Amino acid sequence: MPALGVPAEKLKPDPKYVQLIFGAAYDIRICGELFDGWAAQLDKLQSKKVDERERTLRHHLTLLREDVNWCARATDTIILCHARFAYLMAQRIDDANKSWLKSLKYGAETTRLANDINRAARALSQHVAQMQATLAAFVGALEQLDVRRKKSTARRVLGWLKHLFAALAGIFALGSFFSPFLHSVTPGISMVGPAVSTLWKAAASFCGTASEIPEGKETESIDSVLLFLKETVPREAQTAQKSLTRFDEALFIMGLEARMKTGRRVSLRGPDLGAIAQEWRGIAQQYQSLLPDDDEDDES
Repeated sequence: MPALGVPAEKLKPDPKYVQLIFGAAYDIRICGELFDGWAAQLDKLQSKKVDERERTLRHHLTLLREDVNWCARATDTIILCHARFAYLMAQRIDDANKSWLKSLKYGAETTRLANDINRAARALSQHVAQMQATLAAFVGALEQLDVRRKKSTARRVLGWLKHLFAALAGIFALGSFFSPFLHSVTPGISMVGPAVSTLWKAAASFCGTASEIPEGKETESIDSVLLFLKETVPREAQTAQKSLTRFDEALFIMGLEARMKTGRRVSLRGPDLGAIAQEWRGIAQQYQSLLPDDDEDDES
């Protein structure tokens, strides 16, 4: 059986797909920034006498932070799989480049990574759904404050919101938001910034506006806050979750592996195999930059 010749360019990483995954990961982390920021501001502004309504808000907020933490863990597992796949691609292409026939070696690691992503994606789906339910309860608690009819309550709630969104507006500035989530990579490796995140752009714009709520516009301002929390945040979190279930970059190589499993030899064609392998290493380092230090995976 003749070898299956594959142009090397078909194995190149797709920058648009990498941006999609990065944007989704940022969206999940931004949910955490929103709820952590709100909790921090409530702690700073906590009055000596906390009423039942505020305790209810804090309870839902605690649950939200727990939900997002679980979402972040599942997201980290998915990102780690993408980093391992990128390193695997780099190594396999390097090995083919060094071989006389430029042949890819068969392996089942890609399938294992796909299964790992599927498991983590199912967990992420459950945690995002739980976060959406908790967020709905949190918004419901805000609505029960009845700020439309009670101006004093409206002013107090707006006091929280102004401090919250002023702080978050600073967090979502590119410089202060970018660095906490990204770890160092090899010099020369380009990074994907948070501007690829739909929720980051929405939150940055909204927080900047909401931090300057004008007097006399309490009801309209709170309505916009409720709408942001009720619609924008859960919608973008679900979109991110769906994006993170994808493993498009592995589909082509899995098709080749299916042929190799039957005994077909796959030979790479093209003079730029080394450069493509290096591209994959750069992608792997970009993915690793999103991971906590204890989850980072070194190339083996």
